[in-house]
Parts: sequence; C-alpha cells; structure tokens
Amino acid sequence: MGIHLHELNPAEIYKWFLAALLYGARISEAIASRTWQVLKRYDILTPERVIDAGWERLVALLDEGGYVRYDYKTATKLLAVDQSLLDQYASNLNDLHATAADAYDLE
Repeated sequence: MGIHLHELNPAEIYKWFLAALLYGARISEAIASRTWQVLKRYDILTPERVIDAGWERLVALLDEGGYVRYDYKTATKLLAVDQSLLDQYASNLNDLHATAADAYDLE
C-alpha cells in the first residue's frame, strides 16, 4: 500500500486510518484494495481532499473501485469522520491519540 508509519507522520497515519475504514467493511479484500488504489490515483488521501471531493465524487470513486454495495454509506461516513477530524484535531490523528484518556476513549 505504500504507507510508512515508522516516523508517525500524520499524513501516513491518516492513510492507514483511511485504509482501515475501507478494509473494515464487509467487502472483499480485492474490492477494498482496488478502491484504495482509486483514491490513491486521484490523490484523495487527506481529510481535506476527502471533504473537498464531496459526497457525489466520493460515491463515484468508491464505485470505480467496485465498492458499490457500501458506496453511499461509506461516502457519508468518510465525510463525517474527516470533518470531525478536521474540526477537533486539525486533521492530525496523533493529536486525537494524545488527547485520549485511555484506550476506551481513543476508540
């Protein structure tokens, strides 16, 4: 997937988070992988880019990757999660981790 987490770079951690959201649905690994590649090809790999893409574009990108069964639900979820991440943590998952009181709070 080309994600490098060893330096805890916020951009790379977000990519891992985005991938986890894609692979976490009840969908095949092949479809999740194709969808990841579509988002990567169009450089939709930051919370800002997801928000800028908007719901209709996200649905189209998810469909292009074969993520058809969960396209509407996933587009809605991505927009909500990323807006929250931007509003509360300046799009930095390291900040979310740092402010969590414990593992339950982080979840």
